[in-house]
Amino acid sequence: MNYRVSMVDKMLMQKLSDSRQLVQNDLDQSIRNHELCMDQFVFGIQQCEKKGLRNTKLIWNMSALINIISMDLKIIQRDLYFSKDFWAQRYYIRQAYLLIYEFFKSYYSEQKDFYEVINTKLDISLFVAEKNSIIKDLREYRKKYEKVFYNVRNAAVAHRDVNVMAQIEVIENLNFSEAIEIILKFNELLNSLGSFLKKVIDLGLKDIDLLK
Repeated sequence: MNYRVSMVDKMLMQKLSDSRQLVQNDLDQSIRNHELCMDQFVFGIQQCEKKGLRNTKLIWNMSALINIISMDLKIIQRDLYFSKDFWAQRYYIRQAYLLIYEFFKSYYSEQKDFYEVINTKLDISLFVAEKNSIIKDLREYRKKYEKVFYNVRNAAVAHRDVNVMAQIEVIENLNFSEAIEIILKFNELLNSLGSFLKKVIDLGLKDIDLLK
């Protein structure tokens, strides 16, 4: 196999290997925190369904989506960082790209109703600049990498090109350090979106379905 491996990749792999315990402990703790949050989001969604709180459910559902994507991404990162061979690295890179691609499909299918609710049902005047910055950053990130994700998804992960050599070419051209940079940028976006959602929740969702 003719993998695209650079000196930067080799240096990064060594650096991750040297700090493996610290990095893995941080990721493990983050995953545990996400699981605890997921329990809260699931409970919140269930309560909304019981009480017929449609608007509040939209907020909880978006929060849960961000949380589950972030948790899955960290599990992929943990396995990617410490993969022992180049094929395994590229397997986890493909999984990460698929996860990110599908996130944007879900996010953009829900975002219109979500933003309509927070714009009309809550006073988010203090957070408008933050909201607009997040929307802009998500749009720019998607525009920059969507073609990469789409090509990998259609050729070598969610779908498989019947021409095996086309699959191999896509897989060989994936790059360890570039992928980690792309994943970390996306993780930053998720953190920003999650932080914004926490502020929305803290505004007081108990009355959101009563406000006109």
